[in-house]
Amino acid sequence: MNLWVNRIQGQLTVLAVALFFFSCEDEANQLGYPNPNSKFDLQTIDIPVTSSILLLDSIRTSNYDAVNDVNRFLVGRYNDSRFGDIASATFAELLPADTLEIDTLNNNGVITRDEAVFDSVSIQFRHDFYVYGAAGNTQQHIAVHEVTERLVAGYTVTKTTHIGGQQKPQEITYPQPQLYLSKTTIPYNPVALGTKAYGVDRDKHISYAADATPPEIVTSVNLDPAFGHRLFDLIRENPDSAQSRAFFQKHLKGIAIIPQGDKVIGFNPADALTRLEIHYHTTKEDSLMLPITFAGLVSYNQITADRAVSELSGLNTFYQDTDLGNDLRYVQAGTGVVTKIDFSAFKSALDGLGQVVINDAEFIIKDVEDGGVLTPPGNLAVKLINNNNRFIELPFPGRSGDYQTSYNNIASYEGFINFNNDATTSYSNYFYFVRGSRLAFDSTFFVMNDNRTFLTLNYSADTKTYRGSAPRFFQQLFLKTDDAPLFTKAILLPYAPAAAASDPPYGRHINGKTLNRAAFRKDNIILRVYYTTPAIN
Repeated sequence: MNLWVNRIQGQLTVLAVALFFFSCEDEANQLGYPNPNSKFDLQTIDIPVTSSILLLDSIRTSNYDAVNDVNRFLVGRYNDSRFGDIASATFAELLPADTLEIDTLNNNGVITRDEAVFDSVSIQFRHDFYVYGAAGNTQQHIAVHEVTERLVAGYTVTKTTHIGGQQKPQEITYPQPQLYLSKTTIPYNPVALGTKAYGVDRDKHISYAADATPPEIVTSVNLDPAFGHRLFDLIRENPDSAQSRAFFQKHLKGIAIIPQGDKVIGFNPADALTRLEIHYHTTKEDSLMLPITFAGLVSYNQITADRAVSELSGLNTFYQDTDLGNDLRYVQAGTGVVTKIDFSAFKSALDGLGQVVINDAEFIIKDVEDGGVLTPPGNLAVKLINNNNRFIELPFPGRSGDYQTSYNNIASYEGFINFNNDATTSYSNYFYFVRGSRLAFDSTFFVMNDNRTFLTLNYSADTKTYRGSAPRFFQQLFLKTDDAPLFTKAILLPYAPAAAASDPPYGRHINGKTLNRAAFRKDNIILRVYYTTPAIN
């Protein structure tokens, strides 16, 4: 559910209507409008944007947390002179999707069981064709290990809060998902169950990713027969319990996929071809297979970045404004490297102008570095932060004073918070519906564009430029008085806007599911504002 809040104040609406008929310069202006009425002047101003580099201490990388997640096993490693040695391993739990086929035989009136017989075990992963790293067709390597600690799906927290307008505080218990982060560590058995070397052709993967009907490419790994026999016996001897998550996880807590190589690729955990396969036979049937799958279960990507010998070796302190002395700014998905922008100068640049209508206000980043095969993120979202460089977000769910104040502050900017809708509850607009539980999720404040979706700065490979506009947000910022909360600081982080009718209208979280990076000079970050004021004749 997209929570789109209050519309522009009445005074702005009047000006906006007038502008529709009368705006712009004497000649056709830069926005393409002729100016039939000289009572309005269109002006353009480039406002300086100060910036720094920030290192976030955690990036959520778990799958199936929200309907607009990109669900991906991100597996591999590559080296980057600017950003360091980057690696991503995946940890995931599994669950049998079926039971063994066991028949009864009637031998001259004697009923006997035709017991299933174990043959082999393997695991396979279907490629989703995300690829990042070295050029060409090169060898990659994965090792599959058994996890030795449970992957927890969730927990509960108890809050005392006002709910639904009630005056008396109530104690409410909320289920919470266990959100796994890039820095989360889970122990695993150091002895691999199986290994596999396989080739990845970067150009072909990129081509397949753009194909509406890509081929089915899987990487299959033969696993230790003793491991397979153990699972086979467990499932055979517990036919009524084997498909219970609580039961099965006691015996197989999960698997870890540990990579080596020079590329990072994506596997699709939701695809039916991504599965562990137990192969077996009976007297009546040969070549039977029991799938054990990942879809909808807990999984996450553990992303590490060794920046010791890279340009970013001096980036070590979380949430601290950093300038490395080379005039460059950096963004990288998955590792917490982001660019902070401060557009506080917007207010002072337009001081003293009286009535102003913001026709357009666009962030522009020029001359983005050409990284060759290390391509930049396709889009950057603008996520607002406080003075301490933490995200601006709603407090825990409830109509408490803090919650309502924060809500009103965001509403005054025509703000947008991303929620999932559970239509069966009275308070559905305030909760994500995550893994079957009703709870708040990702209630941070994104700057909006005029299409009522998240503002994203969209990259053009032709011009090597990011740009994206949000005139409505900046109109509200212009109208704010000094005693109102002024949201003038944000970070730029990778985010995917809706690309197809089937996508959620607000786009998809990709920050923990990709590793694309960008570098650009700090002086190339611009806030360009087109505005109209009444002319004095």
